[in-house]
Amino acid sequence: MLKKINIFIIGTIIFLLIAVSFSKARYKQVIEGYGSATIAKPIFEIEKEEKIVKEVYKGMKSLDFKFAVLNYNTDLISEIDLEYVIIIKEEEKNFPITYTLLKENGDEVSLENNTSSKILLKGNSKERHNYTLKANWKDKEGELDSSDNIKIEIEAIQKINRK
Repeated sequence: MLKKINIFIIGTIIFLLIAVSFSKARYKQVIEGYGSATIAKPIFEIEKEEKIVKEVYKGMKSLDFKFAVLNYNTDLISEIDLEYVIIIKEEEKNFPITYTLLKENGDEVSLENNTSSKILLKGNSKERHNYTLKANWKDKEGELDSSDNIKIEIEAIQKINRK
């Protein structure tokens, strides 16, 4: 009797193993073909005008730097969003100069350690951001006719849209 049960159990196991091996779902997909992709073109242009020296009051001079940040050139418009920061660098750190960065509409752009926060320049349609950087002596009169020590740098990176 025990032998018949063992043979029945072994037979059932063998049958199940065979049945399971045939009933497994197998998926195989072969994709053949060729594809190509183009990389989006970032366009980031800077236009600058000549500096303007003007008298603010009683011999006090101010230097104005006018410049624009664009996402297009004569042929193309940027296909991607960019974020940029404006950095004012001084070669001579001892000058007591204050900086005011203004948008075209007169709104002030806040500067922390002479660096703006990130500014978005959208892609796929023409955008132009016009700015004026005003450099003034802090507390004393002086001439700012020489602007060789003041540099404006603009650094841009691609804006990643995460959803």
